[in-house]
Amino acid sequence: MGAGVSKPVHGDAPEYGTVVHDVARLTRVAFDRRIRSLGLTRSQWWVVGSLLRIDGPTQTEMAAYLHLERAPLGKIVDKLEANGWVVRRPDPRDKRVNRVFLTNKIEPFVPTLVLASCNTFEDATEGLDDARRLKLLAELKGMKRNLARALGDPLEQRVKGGTD
Repeated sequence: MGAGVSKPVHGDAPEYGTVVHDVARLTRVAFDRRIRSLGLTRSQWWVVGSLLRIDGPTQTEMAAYLHLERAPLGKIVDKLEANGWVVRRPDPRDKRVNRVFLTNKIEPFVPTLVLASCNTFEDATEGLDDARRLKLLAELKGMKRNLARALGDPLEQRVKGGTD
């Protein structure tokens, strides 16, 4: 390290952020390649994936969950709706608000999405036995839960299957 720059208390903490970012980026690229034939863009499968985990969020909730601005998310939802994959329905308690739901048309794609996800995880964890894979997944979920709690993530409790 340069003069006057001390090593961080958690020595590898700066590398942690880079490695997590790189793993996430490479995971998205590998997943994209596996589902290319479905005709979904990365943004679209990202929204579909969130709707598989969260039942009927508002677009505002989805925007917060996905860390997107509402306008770009609205365009993605518009395209998914035009393809018949999602539908907007008025909130039963507040007619000014729409909630977004997957339609049955997406069901034939779900097995391909799940298989692509499983195969991507298999590739990413090659060399780990099942026990270590489960441990890694549990640790990542714990990190996600910790960060979501620290950030006050509004939808974390609504995620299907929780984060544990």
